[in-house]
This record gives sequence, structure tokens and C-alpha cells, in this order.
Amino acid sequence: MCFQKNWSLTSLLPSFCVQKGLSFFAFGREFVLEILADVGIIRSRYWWLDVEHIEEGYQNMLVCVEMVFFSVYQQYDYSAAPYRVDNKSSVPSDKKKQ
Repeated sequence: MCFQKNWSLTSLLPSFCVQKGLSFFAFGREFVLEILADVGIIRSRYWWLDVEHIEEGYQNMLVCVEMVFFSVYQQYDYSAAPYRVDNKSSVPSDKKKQ
């Protein structure tokens, strides 16, 4: 198959780790925040603010922090290096020399 030479275990493993890490942290984050709210660690101190809104705020903040780390890891995993073109061998510069 034509895909076998392009795919290897070393290229698929980081991609698998990124996707599974994102889904695991999404589930784990929601689970932990729900437990913290049920135990009473996350509670509302104002009558106009519900615990659900506080949970949602914490979850949104954790998503932003988590995405910073996963974006750095994805830059390593999905590198642009194989697609870069050398400026010396590009076609438009060869036409200018003729």
C-alpha cells in the first residue's frame, strides 16, 4: 500500500497520545469538578451566582490552560518540516536566472 511507507509507529504514537490525552482530560476535568462541587469545595458565596456557573467557569479556564500545553505538543507531532521548500531550488528563482 502507498500509506505504509509514510506511516510508522513513531509518527502515529504522538498523534494517538494527543487525541487520547484531549479526550481523557475532558472527561477527567468534568468528573473532578463535579465531585468538588458535590463535596462542597466549590460553592457559591453570592445569591446571584450558581455553583453550575462556577463549575463552568473553572472548566473553561482549565480548557484554555490545557490547550496551551497540547498545542505545543501538536507542533512537535505535526511538524511542517517535511513540507518546507528550499529557496535555492525553487522554480521561480530559477526562472529569474534565465
